[in-house]
Amino acid sequence: MVTRKIQGSPVNVTGVDPYDVEYESYLEECFLDLVRFDHRVDDFCRWEEKIVWYDDNKKRRTYTPDFLIRYKKVNGKAVLKTEVIEVKPDFDQDDPRPVARLPRKDKDNPRENELKWQAADRLCKSRGLRFLVKRESEICTPYLSNVRFLMAYLERGREDSRSEAILAALEPGVRIPMGDLVARLGKNPDERLAYRPLVYRLIATRRLEMDLTEVLQDSCLIGLPR
Repeated sequence: MVTRKIQGSPVNVTGVDPYDVEYESYLEECFLDLVRFDHRVDDFCRWEEKIVWYDDNKKRRTYTPDFLIRYKKVNGKAVLKTEVIEVKPDFDQDDPRPVARLPRKDKDNPRENELKWQAADRLCKSRGLRFLVKRESEICTPYLSNVRFLMAYLERGREDSRSEAILAALEPGVRIPMGDLVARLGKNPDERLAYRPLVYRLIATRRLEMDLTEVLQDSCLIGLPR
């Protein structure tokens, strides 16, 4: 199978993530951050196979989605079907978000997208896979900001004996503001500052639970996993 070559671009961001998976745009890079943080994911890579589809003039065309994501197995069964992902901007010129302000491809055609995505969906279903289009509005959310912040503590941070003290300070089924938890743990500002990265790592490793769809701040409720 021929590997798709990622071309450099004077407009879009291109590069390789920490797992050597290539991305062709800033939006794809954002999506890969979400994938790396998802504890259900077993492995992921670029989708390499060209999918045949036909336009309204019956002309044979080909299309290559972006990523393939496989999920971990529990008791021998994957928690989710393997997914084939297309990452796509919203194409809203009035959208104030940074990604939306990037130059758009004028050649994007909704009818062509419909036809090629239908072909991709048929192929995936025939192989027991799931085809999904992930839009910019689904990717660029407060959750992404939290993931990018916590990723540093997940990949480079470490726990120590104080991590157990943090967990012991919480009661099962009880949620308290994160700021109150840190204040409870540290006797002075320096101690409280030292506990913060440990709290963030425990959130990143899911030993502590909070709603990561909210902006991460001291008022966020935090507790032991349910």
